[in-house]
Amino acid sequence: MLLVPRMDEGPLIAYSEYDLPSAITTPELTGDLIEISNALLERTLPRYIAGSVKPQPQTITKREVSYSRK
Repeated sequence: MLLVPRMDEGPLIAYSEYDLPSAITTPELTGDLIEISNALLERTLPRYIAGSVKPQPQTITKREVSYSRK
């Protein structure tokens, strides 16, 4: 996501979906998310720098937004 003045509202360069297992632990989730983000970076960053990936506005509605404590 590109940075804008408001938190988490910038246009997306890439994204991935992840089915959250019910019994996953924090370390397992962290590891999975690191692998997903690394693959996205490797695949997308060179294309973004080359100009072949265009940022897209986020289309998430208020109904789809979730909140989690720190």
